[in-house]
Amino acid sequence: MNNFHNNENQGCCLITEEHFQLYPTVDIRVKKLDEKAIIPQYTTWVDKDRKIPSAIGMDITAIDMRYDTEHDYFEYHTGLAFDLPVGYGMMIAPRSSIRNQEAVMCNPPGWLDTGYNDELLVCFKSRISAKVANAINALIDMERERGGGPAHALSLANLCNNYINFTPPYQLFQRCAQIIIFPYPFVNMIEVNEFEKHDYQRGGFGHTGK
Repeated sequence: MNNFHNNENQGCCLITEEHFQLYPTVDIRVKKLDEKAIIPQYTTWVDKDRKIPSAIGMDITAIDMRYDTEHDYFEYHTGLAFDLPVGYGMMIAPRSSIRNQEAVMCNPPGWLDTGYNDELLVCFKSRISAKVANAINALIDMERERGGGPAHALSLANLCNNYINFTPPYQLFQRCAQIIIFPYPFVNMIEVNEFEKHDYQRGGFGHTGK
């Protein structure tokens, strides 16, 4: 058994020849729908020469963005379409940098199924809805119109500016999400009348305590 420690192409993990022989690979066909699109790649490695990444996911880069006023979310375009082989799916998840933004990804994680070949889109909602921001701005205008005093109107405006952050969470050509490719089995549901007895019985969510 040969042990491989980290070098310039490797991370800090201890790996063996058996790891290399058993490590799975899969080919994913990807199509650029826009010349500006960026093909996802791994950025950290256990062993780059042997193509063993240390990262689970690959980052997705936004090349265009629009704001959907009807549904109140930012829609990012990746310019990429994927052709997943049968038996594989794709999970779209937020990057850790989302914690620094005043936004959340819509329905995380997202899923891309085998057979879906349209563009991959990633959507985010601001923590403060545009409707809330518009309502506060309307209150400011009403206060000014009824002569409530510039100081009061200014305090409301400062409240809006300081606490209502309604800007896109990511700029163009920033990495806005990450994808993870995974295999999935065919699941056959078998109806039964009783389960086998085991130690973990009923009780519901959180019944084991803290």
